[in-house]
Amino acid sequence: MSEAEDWIINHYVRKQIWKKLGQPHHQIRFDWGAKNAIGETFADIGCVLGDGTSELARRKPGKWTGVDVSERGIAMATEKHPELTFLCAKDLNQLPVGMFDTVFCSEVLEHVEYDMAYAKSLLRLAKKRLLITTPHRYVNDPGHLRIYTDVGLRRLFEPAAITIEKVERYWFAIVDKA
Repeated sequence: MSEAEDWIINHYVRKQIWKKLGQPHHQIRFDWGAKNAIGETFADIGCVLGDGTSELARRKPGKWTGVDVSERGIAMATEKHPELTFLCAKDLNQLPVGMFDTVFCSEVLEHVEYDMAYAKSLLRLAKKRLLITTPHRYVNDPGHLRIYTDVGLRRLFEPAAITIEKVERYWFAIVDKA
């Protein structure tokens, strides 16, 4: 079982994380993502079982696609949310350049080993805008490899212009494509 599959089964499914998405700090993330998404095509990167994708689609009309590395997670998301589109992508660089107007990547970067390469892949996928959220302090969640400072987050996306704000326990970052 891959690390992603293990996390989905032994953390997300076992702890029924989707039931916690109604908590205010999660609702703030979804509201912010929907408010700042531009265009008509949107990706939710690291969608797990598609619950966050569904929350975003409810708030922001358009063509939403959930993307995750886990085949099992994508199969479960497709079954759970048949009205949405889901893709399994072990490597984001296999997807077409500029495939989505806005790419939303929430609570993923802190889990990724090679975050600089991952940041470049996210930028590659976004035609107009990239939206990032990541904790700015310790959160009791398995698999976190790092906690970002605002300076560290900016470095990931250089030389792109990035707007970062601190809200609740998260950094909210907007990277607009020129």
